[in-house]
Amino acid sequence: MLKEYNKKKIEDPDSPEGLVSVGNVRAMSGLYDSAVDHFRKALEIRPQCDEAHYGLACVYCAMGNLEGAEKEYLETLRINDAHPGAHSDLGNLYLCVGRLPEAVAELQRSLELDGKQHVAHYRLSLAYLRMNRDDEAISELKAALELKPSYSEAHTALGRTYGLLGKPDEAIEEFSRVVELNSQDAVGHYDLGLALSMRGDLGEANREFAEAIRLDPEFSDPHVSMGNNLLTGGEQLNEAAFEYREAIRLNPYMEEPHYKLAEVYERKGLMGEAIKQYREALAISPGIFEAHFRLGIIHMNIGRLEEAVRELAAAAEVKPDSAKAYHELGNAFSKMGFPDDAQKNYDRAAALDPVYARPPAGKPKDTT
Repeated sequence: MLKEYNKKKIEDPDSPEGLVSVGNVRAMSGLYDSAVDHFRKALEIRPQCDEAHYGLACVYCAMGNLEGAEKEYLETLRINDAHPGAHSDLGNLYLCVGRLPEAVAELQRSLELDGKQHVAHYRLSLAYLRMNRDDEAISELKAALELKPSYSEAHTALGRTYGLLGKPDEAIEEFSRVVELNSQDAVGHYDLGLALSMRGDLGEANREFAEAIRLDPEFSDPHVSMGNNLLTGGEQLNEAAFEYREAIRLNPYMEEPHYKLAEVYERKGLMGEAIKQYREALAISPGIFEAHFRLGIIHMNIGRLEEAVRELAAAAEVKPDSAKAYHELGNAFSKMGFPDDAQKNYDRAAALDPVYARPPAGKPKDTT
């Protein structure tokens, strides 16, 4: 907008065109109150000035006044329905507030008027993604990239879509392009690392995670992902624990590093530390099934049977279709000397999964 108006010589700064031009310059400079004054003055002179209404809408949107912005976008389109920018921006507003069918309608109309808008294609792809219309989203992202091959946001969205669809090779291609466009993009390196992890290239993935950390030392997510790779790729427990502790240091309110660190401690036989970290994870996110389940198993193994029952019952509440949770509840009740309660849970487990069927007098089956 600013470039367009800089190219025009303002012959009369007090005309509607002149006021709109100055208003746009002020808006692009972040001087929103002054921009609003200029647009309103233009409308006092010419109430049907579509560009003044459009400018007001854009400023209101930037100021967070979405109700006022919607009103002005609609007024712009009442005056000039062939305004592709207003349709695109109104569609983006609807996208932001979750009015997806309306967003799609506005963005499609914008592209009917001008199919060369890479941003409108990108916005339409985001609406499709939120509606689980993945194929149409991919088509729009490709259209955006055909118009602007260096559009990093579209490469990122396309890579993440491929990742969610289980296509790591395609995701890697897109994220590689992101870091080619900007080698200093920490999130791009992180996304590339995730895609490489999906493909099983854990060494290369960890190098990308390390680069993301180098570029942004406060970025906690790559530490978690590197820890996961170290844990699953080579059983490097101490190295994985270091990464999880770093993630917790940077962001103690993420449940995953607490949970994964607990898993490391459990594998190393440090049950007290494992219990502590599982509880930290549950304090952040109470509905983690595996945290409740593992706490139940640890407590049962060290003889804290009442606590085991409490945690296993919580696991079953989180995931009522978990046969293993009910089976272990049966084991806990059996060890406590409550055969009726034990059998009730064994029967529930067997009903959910025949693998857990067992004769009433049989020895409790270890599912851990």
